[in-house]
Amino acid sequence: MEINSGGTAAMADNRYRNVLMAQQLGRPVTPEDQAFKKAYEKQKELVPTAKFNLTEAASMGKTGYAYDPQGGQTVLTSGGEAQQKGYVAFRPVKEGDIRKDTQDSKILNDVALKSNNVIKAAKALDDPDQRNIIAQAITFADKDEQFRLGLWGSQLPTAFLNALGNSGVMRGATQQTKDYVVALLSLREASMGMQRLLTGTARSNESQIAALQATLPGLEPNSALALQKMKAFTQNLDMLRQGLPTLPGITSVPIVDIGAQQGNSNNLPTISRPLSDLLNQMNVR
Repeated sequence: MEINSGGTAAMADNRYRNVLMAQQLGRPVTPEDQAFKKAYEKQKELVPTAKFNLTEAASMGKTGYAYDPQGGQTVLTSGGEAQQKGYVAFRPVKEGDIRKDTQDSKILNDVALKSNNVIKAAKALDDPDQRNIIAQAITFADKDEQFRLGLWGSQLPTAFLNALGNSGVMRGATQQTKDYVVALLSLREASMGMQRLLTGTARSNESQIAALQATLPGLEPNSALALQKMKAFTQNLDMLRQGLPTLPGITSVPIVDIGAQQGNSNNLPTISRPLSDLLNQMNVR
């Protein structure tokens, strides 16, 4: 029975109230009104369920993030796939948010790759003569205003590398020393991409840059201390990665085993620079 046949929903509501009032007052109710009352009440039971099912069905085709309990990670998926694979905590996300997370993942992968290069070449610091060359190279770089302010982006310009080579400061450098210098300066530039992840803005000032770069190694007394600094830095890097989902086509670059690079230097005290400390120094509230 169509309870709204020949009238509006408001008219059906009014008719139902009249039937109820007649029953409560003990007045006779026609068979037609009794049938109407039952149909009306049945429809009121079905409407909330129908609305819920429509909402649930609409979310099945939406793209979003969900937690994969088996893999222990947040993944990009759809509502239907999340339900099928047993993912939990599905939430729809906008395309702009996915693009932002994709860019953040690429930035952290770039930082991880260059961190690995620093870790692998750190033993150049153990040779006093090579350490002097590294000191001159870092001083040369710090005199470049664009480098000091992090204006190059994530890559060292070829012109700067040529200028460094032609300056004579790298004369006598071993391949490992060259690798360390390029890797270190590249990491300092790439780490500036972490600025937005830490502060929520792409703008940076000298105090924030100094706080970020203070967590990185430089001209350390030996490779062991440089590796201890890299251990603390990469721990913060891993913490930033935990907030990002696993995205199709982007494989997380793993950090090399720092312990294997340290050899017998594990008796040095561990340097820890937690993110909270870093954020405080960068005046992030």
